[in-house]
Amino acid sequence: EQGLLDRTLLVLASDHGEEFLEHGHMMHCRGIWSTLSHVPLIFWLPGAVDGRRVSAAVENLDIVPTILDYLGIPTDGYGFEGESLRPLAEGREATGRYAFADQGRYRSVDDGRFHLIYDGVEKSAVLFETAADPLEQHDLFAPDHPALAPLTAALDRWLSATGQALRFEDAFAAARAKEEELRALGYLQ
Repeated sequence: EQGLLDRTLLVLASDHGEEFLEHGHMMHCRGIWSTLSHVPLIFWLPGAVDGRRVSAAVENLDIVPTILDYLGIPTDGYGFEGESLRPLAEGREATGRYAFADQGRYRSVDDGRFHLIYDGVEKSAVLFETAADPLEQHDLFAPDHPALAPLTAALDRWLSATGQALRFEDAFAAARAKEEELRALGYLQ
């Protein structure tokens, strides 16, 4: 009644999904398949006249830069890993966008169509086309798959940029410690 929604930017987000035996696990913190990492991210933007669904890869890291962009606050110099989603919200094409994830032994990259998951313990990888296979049940990994080279290059860049390239065992140990901490709090079973 007061028209507050007309001048309010609203964001609904989730930090993770849940597994219900799609990959042999229950609940979360067991991997980074799309059932766990593809979560709702909804923006209500003042003045927007239509809804838009974006298929490009986006991350929760993009939330703060997007809010600041809409508020007219420059983000230069803050070191945000994410980037504003305003161009996507306003209908511009997304090129070269990737979403990255890590959980315990797994690292992944998603380009909005294909999802590559690398297992650092087994030293193996799987590849899924998420639109055609949203539960990621059909591994398409093949050394000559056309999506593999750009995804692998993007994942390598991200691992190097985040200092994870040589510390997989440390990350796995830290994830196990965090899991035990969450179990002690009753958050995990």
